[in-house]
Amino acid sequence: MFGGRSNEHAISCVSAGSILRNLDPQRFEVIAIGITPQGSWVLTDGNPDALAITNRQLPAVSSESGTLLALPADPQWGGRLVSLPPGAGEVLASVDVVFPVLHGPTGRTAPSRDCSSLPVCPTSVPVCWPVPRAWTRNSPKSC
Repeated sequence: MFGGRSNEHAISCVSAGSILRNLDPQRFEVIAIGITPQGSWVLTDGNPDALAITNRQLPAVSSESGTLLALPADPQWGGRLVSLPPGAGEVLASVDVVFPVLHGPTGRTAPSRDCSSLPVCPTSVPVCWPVPRAWTRNSPKSC
């Protein structure tokens, strides 16, 4: 998960590109989720070259970077990412662990905050690291 709504959006993208470039694809299935400066979540192709500084241009996530998506808080969805219109509700991937590469005030302290107030979550639903499989209304909300 990279990008985000802070003024350090581009640096987060560059950091994510470096991580993607160095992860072993034989050992890990990476689902690269970019967050636009407006807060929308986008399933990207995870191409590290697209997240590099090129010709003095900083990278950025936009709604055109991939498929818009959401991570439902309902435990019945079990960490599955779903598409937003068009194709609303289509399961795009299933997530076991979230590796946040978010810089700036909206990402730096997010894991220690109350999950329901996570600022990068477009719907303000509980999202914790790792993704909860059995979150209920009576579960503690802190990660």
